[in-house]
Amino acid sequence: MGYGQEYGALLEAITEEADRIAMHYFRAEKLRVDRKGDGSAVTQADRAVDGERAGAGRSGRRNGRR
Repeated sequence: MGYGQEYGALLEAITEEADRIAMHYFRAEKLRVDRKGDGSAVTQADRAVDGERAGAGRSGRRNGRR
């Protein structure tokens, strides 16, 4: 079984969820931008997507299903 067959559905589900979250913030009236320790910018959209991605790993999602 190839990588795409084994992980394709899971990766697609994670990508679609990240897109949904990011689009919520796209062209928003107010978008909070913070600075990370190294001085680079991080937006609330970045943090929301990262939080969802971390939650997906902890919840044990498999094949795009919760």
